[in-house]
Amino acid sequence: MNHIEETHEILKGLTKLYPEASEELGKFFKIHTSIKHFKLEPFIEPISIAEIENGKTSFITQLTPELLSAWTYHVAGSTITRMNSLESAILSNIIERRLFPCFVLARSHMESASVATYALERLKESLKLRKLDELRDIISKYFFGTSIRNEKDSQEADEYLGMVPESTKRFPPSPNKAIASMNRFFEGFTGKPYRNFQMDYAILCDYVHHSIVGSRSFIDIQAQLENGFLQTYSHNENITGDHVKLILRIILPNMGIGYSNSLMMYYGESQAVSSGLSFVFPPKESPFTKTIYEILMEGTNL
Repeated sequence: MNHIEETHEILKGLTKLYPEASEELGKFFKIHTSIKHFKLEPFIEPISIAEIENGKTSFITQLTPELLSAWTYHVAGSTITRMNSLESAILSNIIERRLFPCFVLARSHMESASVATYALERLKESLKLRKLDELRDIISKYFFGTSIRNEKDSQEADEYLGMVPESTKRFPPSPNKAIASMNRFFEGFTGKPYRNFQMDYAILCDYVHHSIVGSRSFIDIQAQLENGFLQTYSHNENITGDHVKLILRIILPNMGIGYSNSLMMYYGESQAVSSGLSFVFPPKESPFTKTIYEILMEGTNL
């Protein structure tokens, strides 16, 4: 039995177990398996050039079509592989009736989808307005951004950051900014009423942050007494069809948007023009564009 057949059997079983989530499970299977076998071709990343002067290192690599192509392939490839891996993990946890890990994994899944969306938005806007320095700055964040910058006052962090180009000692792209770009994309591309992806993200964050509200799936209320509630924590979570439906209705739009934007960047082409750079997206009539649109609508048509 191959992976698709195995996944199909799993989802058939889950549909019987959670019939209220049958529509969402079917959409999940269709997108997940179609991307699972999408082949990512090898690509060349140009060598980055750094200049050291007076003990300081600066990133001086010029923004060329080759560097832009490498960045778009990195964004597409990392988004596709991270999201697909997380979906497999979410599916496994649903099977094992573990709700808490599903929400934790779904937050990372949403962040991955938002990275591709934000990158595509900034790519279009920067080239349209000829703000190549801004685009180069964004690319350096993706290539060199690190959360170790939070600890820049520690010796270990200083040693690490000392090896990073001076102009790129920065954080990776902000998740909140990236999530906000999904609102703009959804409304602009699908023509549907505004969907608050930041609200979805906040729901997922409640499970990641260590608070009682994010631990409620482990709490078993045994009795209501005059002076309060008798309760206990249990290793076994009470996962229901409504839970499965909720988690899938959060991640399905992320699948549609994240994958479609990644494929747009993957199939696009960087070119040198007289005014600097351009990025040509696949034409509307191409089979690639049709596939991208189908994935987008499958995920967002809920």
